[in-house]
Amino acid sequence: MNEGGMQSLEICDLAPVLNNCWIDFWEGQDREAARAAVDAARRGEIGRFTGYFETRINRQQRWWDVVVSPIRDAAGRPERILALSRDVTAQKVSEDALRDAMQFNRAIIQDAGEGTSISIVELPSTYRQVPGVSPSSTTETYAGDALTPLVHRGGTSVVLLCIRQSRACW
Repeated sequence: MNEGGMQSLEICDLAPVLNNCWIDFWEGQDREAARAAVDAARRGEIGRFTGYFETRINRQQRWWDVVVSPIRDAAGRPERILALSRDVTAQKVSEDALRDAMQFNRAIIQDAGEGTSISIVELPSTYRQVPGVSPSSTTETYAGDALTPLVHRGGTSVVLLCIRQSRACW
């Protein structure tokens, strides 16, 4: 392990981790994925997986893209194994947020009575209310109070989502 790896994992002293099975550092399904990647490298192939591993001192959550490759001898046979890990935590967090947003949007569309209408309107930067939207309307149900926080208070454009139940929103 190089200095960068030690810093990334918050390992101050390398001695306790030397001569230990690298696969055993991983847990659960990640351990199985690490084992499969090492087995691939032993066969002369490249193994790869994404695994979760917390830092040692502060227990910070980290996701790693791990590539396990064979190092070949003069005859071309695997003689050693090299594992390279790249911190992909920011990417994983972004992917999770995107997946959650997609699920939320899918749920809104599926639960809408007649359909969903998305309108782009221009508003003054100080606008605080959505004109013509009455949360207590008896003929239509709007997002009401939940709609107001969607209004971007710093710009002039905003996307408003209105769930239509009985007739057109606007």
